[in-house]
Amino acid sequence: MIRVLIVDDEDLSRYALRKMFSLLLPNCLIVGEAENGKEAERLALELDVSLILMDIRMPIVDGLEASRAILEKNPNINIIITSAHDDFSYAQKAVNMGLSGYLLKPIREKDFLSLLTSVLFKIENNNSINQNKKRPSLLCNQSENTTFNINVNISSSKIIESIYKSIRIGDIQDLDNNVKYLFLIWEKEYKNIISLKEVVLEFVIHTRKEFGTFNDITDSINVLDTVNAFSYSEDLFKWLKDFINKYSNRIQYESKDIISRVKKYVMESDPSKITLEIVADAMHISPPYLSRIFKNLSGIGFVDFLTQVRMEQAKILLASTNHSVNEIGKMLGYSDPGYFSKIFKEFTGVTPGNYRRMNGKV
Repeated sequence: MIRVLIVDDEDLSRYALRKMFSLLLPNCLIVGEAENGKEAERLALELDVSLILMDIRMPIVDGLEASRAILEKNPNINIIITSAHDDFSYAQKAVNMGLSGYLLKPIREKDFLSLLTSVLFKIENNNSINQNKKRPSLLCNQSENTTFNINVNISSSKIIESIYKSIRIGDIQDLDNNVKYLFLIWEKEYKNIISLKEVVLEFVIHTRKEFGTFNDITDSINVLDTVNAFSYSEDLFKWLKDFINKYSNRIQYESKDIISRVKKYVMESDPSKITLEIVADAMHISPPYLSRIFKNLSGIGFVDFLTQVRMEQAKILLASTNHSVNEIGKMLGYSDPGYFSKIFKEFTGVTPGNYRRMNGKV
Protein backbone atom coordinates (compact mmCIF):
# COMPACT_ATOMS: atom_id res chain seq x y z
CA MET A 1 0.00 0.00 0.00
CA ILE A 2 1.10 3.57 -0.66
CA ARG A 3 2.02 5.33 2.58
CA VAL A 4 0.51 8.81 3.00
CA LEU A 5 1.16 11.69 5.38
CA ILE A 6 -1.48 14.42 5.84
CA VAL A 7 -0.25 17.84 6.99
CA ASP A 8 -2.72 20.57 7.99
CA ASP A 9 -3.18 22.71 11.08
CA GLU A 10 -7.00 22.39 10.86
CA ASP A 11 -8.58 19.25 12.35
CA LEU A 12 -11.55 19.44 9.97
CA SER A 13 -9.31 19.58 6.90
CA ARG A 14 -7.36 16.53 8.01
CA TYR A 15 -10.60 14.68 8.69
CA ALA A 16 -11.96 15.56 5.23
CA LEU A 17 -8.84 14.21 3.56
CA ARG A 18 -8.96 11.01 5.61
CA LYS A 19 -12.55 10.45 4.47
CA MET A 20 -11.67 11.07 0.82
CA PHE A 21 -8.84 8.56 0.93
CA SER A 22 -10.99 6.03 2.74
CA LEU A 23 -13.86 6.30 0.25
CA LEU A 24 -12.04 6.93 -3.02
CA LEU A 25 -8.53 5.51 -2.65
CA PRO A 26 -8.58 2.64 -0.14
CA ASN A 27 -5.25 1.30 -1.47
CA CYS A 28 -3.54 4.21 0.31
CA LEU A 29 -2.53 3.92 3.94
CA ILE A 30 -2.51 7.10 6.03
CA VAL A 31 0.41 6.47 8.36
CA GLY A 32 0.55 9.85 10.08
CA GLU A 33 -0.74 13.40 10.47
CA ALA A 34 1.03 16.65 11.30
CA GLU A 35 -0.20 20.10 12.31
CA ASN A 36 2.78 22.14 11.09
CA GLY A 37 5.68 22.00 8.65
CA LYS A 38 8.33 21.24 11.24
CA GLU A 39 6.46 18.18 12.44
CA ALA A 40 5.91 17.16 8.82
CA GLU A 41 9.67 17.23 8.11
CA ARG A 42 10.28 14.81 10.97
CA LEU A 43 7.41 12.41 10.21
CA ALA A 44 8.09 12.30 6.46
CA LEU A 45 11.42 10.61 7.06
CA GLU A 46 10.49 8.58 10.15
CA LEU A 47 7.40 7.05 8.57
CA ASP A 48 8.93 6.35 5.13
CA VAL A 49 6.05 7.93 3.21
CA SER A 50 5.61 8.05 -0.57
CA LEU A 51 2.98 10.80 -0.67
CA ILE A 52 2.30 13.94 1.38
CA LEU A 53 -0.70 16.26 1.20
CA MET A 54 0.61 19.53 2.61
CA ASP A 55 -1.32 22.69 3.51
CA ILE A 56 0.52 25.92 2.65
CA ARG A 57 -0.36 28.24 5.52
CA MET A 58 0.61 26.68 8.84
CA PRO A 59 2.33 27.86 12.03
CA ILE A 60 6.04 27.44 12.79
CA VAL A 61 7.05 26.28 9.30
CA ASP A 62 4.78 26.79 6.27
CA GLY A 63 4.02 24.14 3.66
CA LEU A 64 6.33 25.35 0.90
CA GLU A 65 9.31 25.67 3.23
CA ALA A 66 8.65 22.23 4.69
CA SER A 67 8.27 20.73 1.21
CA ARG A 68 11.60 22.18 0.14
CA ALA A 69 13.33 20.72 3.20
CA ILE A 70 11.71 17.30 2.75
CA LEU A 71 12.62 17.06 -0.94
CA GLU A 72 16.24 17.99 -0.20
CA LYS A 73 16.45 14.93 2.03
CA ASN A 74 14.31 12.62 -0.08
CA PRO A 75 13.50 13.82 -3.65
CA ASN A 76 11.44 10.68 -4.33
CA ILE A 77 8.59 11.76 -2.04
CA ASN A 78 5.58 13.11 -3.91
CA ILE A 79 4.08 16.24 -2.33
CA ILE A 80 0.71 17.77 -3.18
CA ILE A 81 0.06 21.28 -1.88
CA THR A 82 -3.40 22.26 -0.59
CA SER A 83 -4.64 25.78 0.06
CA ALA A 84 -7.85 27.69 0.76
CA HIS A 85 -6.47 30.64 -1.18
CA ASP A 86 -6.84 30.66 -4.97
CA ASP A 87 -3.44 32.26 -5.49
CA PHE A 88 -1.74 31.47 -8.80
CA SER A 89 1.68 32.26 -7.31
CA TYR A 90 1.31 29.30 -4.94
CA ALA A 91 0.57 26.92 -7.80
CA GLN A 92 3.46 28.35 -9.79
CA LYS A 93 5.85 27.89 -6.87
CA ALA A 94 4.64 24.31 -6.43
CA VAL A 95 5.34 23.52 -10.10
CA ASN A 96 8.74 25.24 -10.01
CA MET A 97 9.71 23.25 -6.91
CA GLY A 98 8.86 19.99 -8.64
CA LEU A 99 5.87 19.22 -6.45
CA SER A 100 3.20 16.83 -7.71
CA GLY A 101 0.24 19.18 -7.77
CA TYR A 102 -1.92 21.83 -6.16
CA LEU A 103 -5.46 21.39 -4.77
CA LEU A 104 -7.72 24.28 -3.88
CA LYS A 105 -9.88 24.00 -0.74
CA PRO A 106 -12.62 23.03 -0.36
CA ILE A 107 -11.27 20.11 -2.34
CA ARG A 108 -13.72 18.76 -4.90
CA GLU A 109 -13.94 15.01 -5.33
CA LYS A 110 -13.28 15.08 -9.07
CA ASP A 111 -10.18 17.28 -8.62
CA PHE A 112 -8.92 15.00 -5.85
CA LEU A 113 -9.42 11.87 -7.96
CA SER A 114 -7.90 13.33 -11.13
CA LEU A 115 -4.73 14.49 -9.43
CA LEU A 116 -4.30 11.58 -7.02
CA THR A 117 -4.93 8.90 -9.65
CA SER A 118 -2.14 10.26 -11.82
CA VAL A 119 0.27 10.72 -8.92
CA LEU A 120 -0.43 7.21 -7.64
CA PHE A 121 0.19 5.82 -11.12
CA LYS A 122 3.55 7.59 -11.14
CA ILE A 123 4.43 6.20 -7.71
CA GLU A 124 3.41 2.64 -8.66
CA ASN A 125 5.42 2.81 -11.87
CA ASN A 126 8.47 4.22 -10.15
CA ASN A 127 8.28 1.52 -7.48
CA SER A 128 7.97 -1.17 -10.14
CA ILE A 129 10.84 0.20 -12.22
CA ASN A 130 13.07 0.69 -9.19
CA GLN A 131 12.58 -2.93 -8.26
CA ASN A 132 13.89 -3.87 -11.70
CA LYS A 133 16.76 -1.36 -11.34
CA LYS A 134 15.58 0.75 -14.25
CA ARG A 135 15.45 4.49 -14.43
CA PRO A 136 11.95 5.81 -13.72
CA SER A 137 10.09 7.92 -16.26
CA LEU A 138 7.91 10.94 -15.62
CA LEU A 139 4.15 10.60 -15.88
CA CYS A 140 3.02 13.87 -17.36
CA ASN A 141 3.23 17.62 -17.22
CA GLN A 142 0.80 19.72 -15.24
CA SER A 143 -0.54 23.13 -16.12
CA GLU A 144 -0.66 25.83 -13.48
CA ASN A 145 -4.21 24.99 -12.43
CA THR A 146 -3.37 21.28 -11.98
CA THR A 147 -5.55 20.19 -14.89
CA PHE A 148 -3.73 17.32 -16.58
CA ASN A 149 -3.08 17.76 -20.27
CA ILE A 150 -2.84 14.84 -22.64
CA ASN A 151 0.57 15.24 -24.27
CA VAL A 152 -0.51 14.74 -27.86
CA ASN A 153 0.12 16.47 -31.14
CA ILE A 154 -2.48 18.32 -33.19
CA SER A 155 -3.51 15.31 -35.28
CA SER A 156 -4.15 13.05 -32.31
CA SER A 157 -5.99 15.89 -30.56
CA LYS A 158 -8.40 16.02 -33.49
CA ILE A 159 -8.85 12.26 -33.33
CA ILE A 160 -9.72 12.52 -29.63
CA GLU A 161 -12.38 15.10 -30.54
CA SER A 162 -13.76 12.63 -33.11
CA ILE A 163 -13.74 9.84 -30.53
CA TYR A 164 -15.75 11.97 -28.10
CA LYS A 165 -18.21 12.88 -30.84
CA SER A 166 -18.67 9.18 -31.68
CA ILE A 167 -19.19 8.38 -28.00
CA ARG A 168 -21.93 11.01 -27.78
CA ILE A 169 -23.87 9.79 -30.82
CA GLY A 170 -23.07 6.08 -30.41
CA ASP A 171 -21.29 5.63 -33.76
CA ILE A 172 -19.49 2.36 -33.00
CA GLN A 173 -17.83 1.97 -36.44
CA ASP A 174 -16.29 5.44 -36.35
CA LEU A 175 -15.37 4.92 -32.73
CA ASP A 176 -13.43 1.72 -33.40
CA ASN A 177 -11.58 3.24 -36.36
CA ASN A 178 -10.60 6.39 -34.46
CA VAL A 179 -9.42 4.49 -31.37
CA LYS A 180 -7.29 2.25 -33.59
CA TYR A 181 -5.82 5.26 -35.43
CA LEU A 182 -5.14 7.11 -32.17
CA PHE A 183 -3.31 4.14 -30.70
CA LEU A 184 -1.15 3.77 -33.82
CA ILE A 185 -0.08 7.41 -33.47
CA TRP A 186 0.71 6.88 -29.81
CA GLU A 187 2.76 3.76 -30.56
CA LYS A 188 4.94 5.78 -32.95
CA GLU A 189 5.26 8.69 -30.54
CA TYR A 190 5.82 6.74 -27.31
CA LYS A 191 8.46 4.10 -27.79
CA ASN A 192 8.00 1.99 -24.64
CA ILE A 193 5.12 0.39 -22.77
CA ILE A 194 5.56 2.63 -19.71
CA SER A 195 5.04 5.80 -21.74
CA LEU A 196 2.09 4.23 -23.54
CA LYS A 197 0.44 3.32 -20.25
CA GLU A 198 0.95 6.83 -18.99
CA VAL A 199 -0.75 8.50 -21.96
CA VAL A 200 -3.58 5.94 -21.92
CA LEU A 201 -4.21 6.69 -18.25
CA GLU A 202 -4.24 10.43 -18.96
CA PHE A 203 -6.74 9.80 -21.75
CA VAL A 204 -8.96 7.84 -19.34
CA ILE A 205 -8.78 10.68 -16.79
CA HIS A 206 -9.65 13.24 -19.47
CA THR A 207 -12.55 11.08 -20.68
CA ARG A 208 -13.93 10.84 -17.14
CA LYS A 209 -13.81 14.63 -16.86
CA GLU A 210 -15.61 14.98 -20.19
CA PHE A 211 -18.43 12.51 -19.57
CA GLY A 212 -18.48 11.66 -15.86
CA THR A 213 -17.69 8.42 -14.05
CA PHE A 214 -19.36 5.02 -13.90
CA ASN A 215 -18.13 2.99 -10.95
CA ASP A 216 -18.11 -0.36 -12.73
CA ILE A 217 -16.16 1.00 -15.72
CA THR A 218 -13.98 3.86 -14.45
CA ASP A 219 -13.27 2.90 -10.87
CA SER A 220 -9.94 4.60 -10.16
CA ILE A 221 -8.30 1.64 -8.44
CA ASN A 222 -9.38 -0.92 -11.03
CA VAL A 223 -8.25 1.24 -13.94
CA LEU A 224 -4.94 2.01 -12.28
CA ASP A 225 -4.22 -1.62 -11.45
CA THR A 226 -5.37 -2.90 -14.84
CA VAL A 227 -3.36 -0.45 -16.93
CA ASN A 228 -0.30 -0.88 -14.75
CA ALA A 229 -0.38 -4.67 -15.21
CA PHE A 230 0.00 -4.66 -19.02
CA SER A 231 3.36 -5.67 -20.50
CA TYR A 232 2.51 -5.53 -24.22
CA SER A 233 1.02 -2.72 -26.28
CA GLU A 234 -1.35 -5.13 -28.08
CA ASP A 235 -3.03 -6.03 -24.79
CA LEU A 236 -3.20 -2.38 -23.76
CA PHE A 237 -4.87 -1.49 -27.08
CA LYS A 238 -7.47 -4.26 -26.68
CA TRP A 239 -8.26 -3.01 -23.19
CA LEU A 240 -8.54 0.62 -24.34
CA LYS A 241 -10.84 -0.33 -27.21
CA ASP A 242 -13.05 -2.34 -24.88
CA PHE A 243 -13.04 0.48 -22.31
CA ILE A 244 -14.16 3.08 -24.89
CA ASN A 245 -16.88 0.81 -26.30
CA LYS A 246 -18.25 0.12 -22.82
CA TYR A 247 -18.12 3.83 -22.08
CA SER A 248 -20.03 4.68 -25.27
CA ASN A 249 -22.69 2.05 -24.57
CA ARG A 250 -23.13 3.31 -21.03
CA ILE A 251 -23.29 6.94 -22.19
CA GLN A 252 -26.11 6.06 -24.59
CA TYR A 253 -27.99 4.13 -21.92
CA GLU A 254 -27.49 6.73 -19.22
CA SER A 255 -28.29 9.60 -21.57
CA LYS A 256 -31.67 8.14 -22.49
CA ASP A 257 -32.42 7.60 -18.82
CA ILE A 258 -31.34 11.16 -18.03
CA ILE A 259 -33.66 12.59 -20.71
CA SER A 260 -36.61 10.71 -19.23
CA ARG A 261 -35.76 11.96 -15.75
CA VAL A 262 -35.26 15.53 -17.00
CA LYS A 263 -38.68 15.59 -18.66
CA LYS A 264 -40.32 14.17 -15.53
CA TYR A 265 -38.49 16.71 -13.34
CA VAL A 266 -39.58 19.64 -15.52
CA MET A 267 -43.21 18.47 -15.70
CA GLU A 268 -43.44 18.07 -11.91
CA SER A 269 -41.63 21.29 -10.93
CA ASP A 270 -42.66 24.92 -10.59
CA PRO A 271 -42.16 26.21 -14.16
CA SER A 272 -41.22 29.68 -12.95
CA LYS A 273 -38.16 28.30 -11.19
CA ILE A 274 -36.86 25.94 -13.85
CA THR A 275 -33.62 26.71 -15.67
CA LEU A 276 -31.09 24.57 -17.54
CA GLU A 277 -28.61 25.07 -14.69
CA ILE A 278 -31.09 24.00 -12.00
CA VAL A 279 -32.10 20.85 -13.88
CA ALA A 280 -28.48 19.95 -14.70
CA ASP A 281 -27.57 20.30 -11.03
CA ALA A 282 -30.46 18.03 -10.06
CA MET A 283 -29.21 15.43 -12.57
CA HIS A 284 -25.58 15.82 -11.36
CA ILE A 285 -24.27 16.74 -14.82
CA SER A 286 -22.99 19.94 -16.39
CA PRO A 287 -25.42 22.35 -18.17
CA PRO A 288 -23.55 22.16 -21.52
CA TYR A 289 -23.61 18.37 -21.43
CA LEU A 290 -27.33 18.30 -20.60
CA SER A 291 -28.06 20.76 -23.37
CA ARG A 292 -26.12 18.67 -25.86
CA ILE A 293 -27.55 15.25 -25.07
CA PHE A 294 -31.10 16.62 -24.75
CA LYS A 295 -30.95 18.03 -28.28
CA ASN A 296 -29.25 14.95 -29.70
CA LEU A 297 -31.64 12.41 -28.19
CA SER A 298 -34.96 14.27 -28.14
CA GLY A 299 -34.60 16.29 -31.34
CA ILE A 300 -35.48 19.53 -29.55
CA GLY A 301 -33.44 21.94 -27.47
CA PHE A 302 -33.98 22.08 -23.72
CA VAL A 303 -35.16 25.71 -23.83
CA ASP A 304 -37.68 24.87 -26.57
CA PHE A 305 -38.95 21.91 -24.55
CA LEU A 306 -39.32 24.08 -21.45
CA THR A 307 -41.21 26.65 -23.51
CA GLN A 308 -43.55 23.93 -24.78
CA VAL A 309 -44.27 22.80 -21.22
CA ARG A 310 -44.91 26.37 -20.09
CA MET A 311 -47.20 27.12 -23.01
CA GLU A 312 -49.26 23.97 -22.43
CA GLN A 313 -49.65 24.99 -18.79
CA ALA A 314 -50.53 28.52 -19.91
CA LYS A 315 -53.35 27.17 -22.10
CA ILE A 316 -54.74 25.23 -19.13
CA LEU A 317 -54.56 28.25 -16.82
CA LEU A 318 -56.13 30.60 -19.38
CA ALA A 319 -59.01 28.22 -20.00
CA SER A 320 -59.69 27.14 -16.42
CA THR A 321 -58.83 30.06 -14.09
CA ASN A 322 -59.61 33.73 -13.66
CA HIS A 323 -55.99 34.78 -13.27
CA SER A 324 -55.00 37.70 -15.47
CA VAL A 325 -52.64 37.20 -18.41
CA ASN A 326 -49.93 39.07 -16.48
CA GLU A 327 -50.39 36.82 -13.44
CA ILE A 328 -50.26 33.65 -15.54
CA GLY A 329 -47.11 34.87 -17.25
CA LYS A 330 -45.40 35.46 -13.90
CA MET A 331 -46.58 32.06 -12.62
CA LEU A 332 -44.79 30.48 -15.58
CA GLY A 333 -41.55 32.44 -15.21
CA TYR A 334 -42.19 35.39 -17.54
CA SER A 335 -41.74 38.70 -15.73
CA ASP A 336 -42.41 40.67 -18.94
CA PRO A 337 -46.10 40.37 -19.96
CA GLY A 338 -45.35 41.49 -23.50
CA TYR A 339 -42.72 38.79 -23.96
CA PHE A 340 -45.08 36.14 -22.54
CA SER A 341 -47.83 37.18 -24.99
CA LYS A 342 -45.34 37.13 -27.89
CA ILE A 343 -44.11 33.61 -27.05
CA PHE A 344 -47.67 32.37 -26.51
CA LYS A 345 -48.78 33.69 -29.90
CA GLU A 346 -45.76 32.11 -31.62
CA PHE A 347 -46.65 28.79 -30.00
CA THR A 348 -50.46 28.79 -30.50
CA GLY A 349 -51.07 31.31 -33.28
CA VAL A 350 -53.28 33.50 -31.10
CA THR A 351 -52.80 35.94 -28.22
CA PRO A 352 -53.48 34.81 -24.64
CA GLY A 353 -56.58 37.02 -24.53
CA ASN A 354 -58.01 35.59 -27.73
CA TYR A 355 -57.24 32.05 -26.59
CA ARG A 356 -59.13 32.70 -23.39
CA ARG A 357 -62.16 34.04 -25.28
CA MET A 358 -62.08 31.08 -27.70
CA ASN A 359 -62.34 28.77 -24.68
CA GLY A 360 -65.33 30.49 -23.15
CA LYS A 361 -63.51 32.70 -20.62
CA VAL A 362 -64.06 36.44 -20.72
